[in-house]
Amino acid sequence: MNLRKIMFFFVVALSSTMFARKSSVTVKLSDYIANGLTHTQSINRCLHDVAAYEKRTVIFDVPKVMIDSVILLDSNTTILLRHCTIQQNDLVFDNVFRGANVPLPTGNYDEMPDYVAPLHDIRILGDGFSTILGPKEHRSFNHPMYGEQIMVGDFYGARTHTINFSMVDGFELAGLQFAMTNGWCICFDFCTNIKVHDLDIQSNVKNGDGIDFRCGCKHFRVWNITGSTSDDIVACTALGNTEYKGAEGKYLFASSFTKKMWAKLKADNPDALHIEDGVVKDIVSTGTHEQGWGHGMICLSAYGSQVRNILIKNFREGKGGVVRESLVKLYTGYGSGYNAGDLNHITVKNVEANTAGAAVHSNAQCTDVTIQHIRHTDPNKKAIDLKYNEGFTIK
Repeated sequence: MNLRKIMFFFVVALSSTMFARKSSVTVKLSDYIANGLTHTQSINRCLHDVAAYEKRTVIFDVPKVMIDSVILLDSNTTILLRHCTIQQNDLVFDNVFRGANVPLPTGNYDEMPDYVAPLHDIRILGDGFSTILGPKEHRSFNHPMYGEQIMVGDFYGARTHTINFSMVDGFELAGLQFAMTNGWCICFDFCTNIKVHDLDIQSNVKNGDGIDFRCGCKHFRVWNITGSTSDDIVACTALGNTEYKGAEGKYLFASSFTKKMWAKLKADNPDALHIEDGVVKDIVSTGTHEQGWGHGMICLSAYGSQVRNILIKNFREGKGGVVRESLVKLYTGYGSGYNAGDLNHITVKNVEANTAGAAVHSNAQCTDVTIQHIRHTDPNKKAIDLKYNEGFTIK
């Protein structure tokens, strides 16, 4: 073999090695922790270093991580939490994790992007012991209707969500505990192929939902969730009002970062805002709301958007909670424009309540809904409470 051929094969081998090195990388956050840097600065430096790789995994192996601002994740990113607690510092008003497709300055509370670019393949996985917490002390705001109050709950929009992702295809969240939430714990809009499982959620904040699927979410699976929440532990909420007005009465900031895109998305595809093809199973839900309203799971539709092809299975009410309206509810009325049948092709199977007013309740005209094996342990309460019977099959 002559020298030219040897050099050629050497260059090819070297290029292949360099490509392999560039294709994926795994790093530990502990290697980026340094004196003089905040934990947020260390995380940002770490994410900057791995950004050149096609796929990246960051292991959060630091026992306590205190963050000053949101952690932004790009496509092909996996976060592994190993005996790690992430907590927001006092007065932080933002998500803990959000897609890098929604970069917002922290000082402008009501900013809403005109466009959110698609992302894909993001995972946040814990070891079953790691925890994500909100701040101990919150910012306050002079609400025009209620005066000075802390910025928690749904009045203050999408930045109160602990985990918030928009326009992501391929997402997994698992193996974590959540507490001290600022609003809804986990929220998706226009996300597809989602897996959420093996979580415990403790939330007693105003309207403290657990896992929210908003407009445009399709092909999602949720399983092995436990928690005590002040409202729904799982919600499929298709409130497809495409008008963007910013603050609306008591709701000061929008709850979805994609809100300015909704009108065009629906114009391009009439089905774009529907929620469909979801499985929610093996859930234990306990209510904490002081006034007792709320539910364990809801399918909610308004403004012509549908919730369809949903399986709710093995849903149980935990003991010791407040008396909620129902454990599972299919309904409309939170917004106008519902069409009979916008809730359709839904199966609710193996539901057991012990405290709620009813195990399964509906106030809507639905189509092709099957209810099977529903039980209430209190003989003085209803297992099934339907305003309209047509469209329901009870087994």
